[in-house]
Amino acid sequence: MKKHVISFFLIVVILGSCSRYDKQAKAVDRDISISPAYNNLVIPNNIAPLNFSIVEKGKKFRVVFFIEDDKIFVERSSNDRIKIPTRKWSAMLKKAKGKHIVIRVFAKVKNRWQRYPDIRHLVSEDKIDRYLSYRLIHPQTGSWKQMGLYERDLTNFKQRTIIENSTLDNSCVNCHHVAANSADKFMFHARAGKAHGTYIADGKKITKLAPKIYDIYKGAGYAAWHPNGTHIVFSSNSVNGRDVNQSSIHLINGADSKSDLMVYDLQNNAFYTDSSVFNSRYWETYPTWAPDGKTIYYCRAKALDAKDHDDLSKIQYNLMKIEFDVDTHTWSKPVTVIDAVSANRSIAFPRISPDGRYLLFTLYDFGVFSIFRQISDLAIYDIRENRTYMLNSINTRETESYHSWSSNGKWFVYSSKYPDGECGRPHIAAFDPETGFVSKGFVIPQRDPKFYEHFLLSFNIPELYHKRSDLRQRDLLKATDGPSVPAEVKEGPGSSDYHQKQETNTSLWRAG
Repeated sequence: MKKHVISFFLIVVILGSCSRYDKQAKAVDRDISISPAYNNLVIPNNIAPLNFSIVEKGKKFRVVFFIEDDKIFVERSSNDRIKIPTRKWSAMLKKAKGKHIVIRVFAKVKNRWQRYPDIRHLVSEDKIDRYLSYRLIHPQTGSWKQMGLYERDLTNFKQRTIIENSTLDNSCVNCHHVAANSADKFMFHARAGKAHGTYIADGKKITKLAPKIYDIYKGAGYAAWHPNGTHIVFSSNSVNGRDVNQSSIHLINGADSKSDLMVYDLQNNAFYTDSSVFNSRYWETYPTWAPDGKTIYYCRAKALDAKDHDDLSKIQYNLMKIEFDVDTHTWSKPVTVIDAVSANRSIAFPRISPDGRYLLFTLYDFGVFSIFRQISDLAIYDIRENRTYMLNSINTRETESYHSWSSNGKWFVYSSKYPDGECGRPHIAAFDPETGFVSKGFVIPQRDPKFYEHFLLSFNIPELYHKRSDLRQRDLLKATDGPSVPAEVKEGPGSSDYHQKQETNTSLWRAG
């Protein structure tokens, strides 16, 4: 009882003292400069503390946290780094659902306190999926000496390793994907060396797959799980070429010498394809399923022999769709959904919201890798309303790309190279499915507010899911030492029939 009385007395003293220096402090008539730039955000009610550093003069700082007008707690710092206790922050967000939290910063400059205008955040009534997986890699393409797949708990700052390539003879690990925001079904590729193969985790069962697509491909590429978790659509890509005329490492471009689609059936251990998506006339890539599991959206470019910068600048992709029946393995004919090429633009990474209405994609100028095009921005195609719009609330002068939806469709994560154009960093944005409105994005918080100033790896392919993955590095390492399961095409045009099938090319929307 005595402890509780003392604790209550201390709280009264602290908050009372806050009121005194609040009244005595000199008001500053401009917004405070903080890093990251956390201000006027819509945030999930289960996000980790938004720690920040204060980019202002001051030998001492006091930060007061409110829910609307009610003071909740105070933090003091003798340096510019504000690290918010996770328990206090989480308790505050729980109480603040649907309300604003207010952060008031005081700085002591020349023995006098200054008060800056309040920082405000709207706390959403919706949570974001708790876990995020991503690949950490050097920002220069072609360099994978240091690389791995990792999982972050977004409610705190814990990160764990799924697999690091230092344990796999420095193979490239990439193109991971989860099924329907559930890490129970998880896949990724390992390139080169003893570990070479496609790894598919179905629960705790891990299969090391050795795809062989005729005599044309010896592996698979970009992937997306079918909603039923029993099929995966893959692109197989043979990437060659590099834009040697570009001096910046951030403008390196690759070119597909060929690229096609196929669907893998896990139960039958077989690939299925068709001449409409497996031919020498077009490059098909970046596939994704509609939530109903009947339609595959993908990107398609005309095949060309890219040898130099002028050729590479002609590589541009339209957004396509095609129906595939997982029971009969039959394909429809391709349809052009967005004709971006006619507007001298290209589309990459289509991702559809859980309700099936919105398609989030990257719009850029040319090339296979939008992540290396500074002009890359995010846009949304409203399938129901047949309209497209740019996400100006989150697009910057730097690259925005690599994105995934939350399971409730109220959030998405994306990669942005803002502000320095160097490394891709994971950001969160709120999304309103009723209006299609997207809030201002914010970089995922870290324990150290200055983390992104010194961390020099890119966060690639961020994937949200609600349950922690059961994958353990030791289990994956056992799978790499085990035998590979061969998988070949069961139905398809055949390598001798590598040609284009007559198709309908009906555009639903033209960029302009």
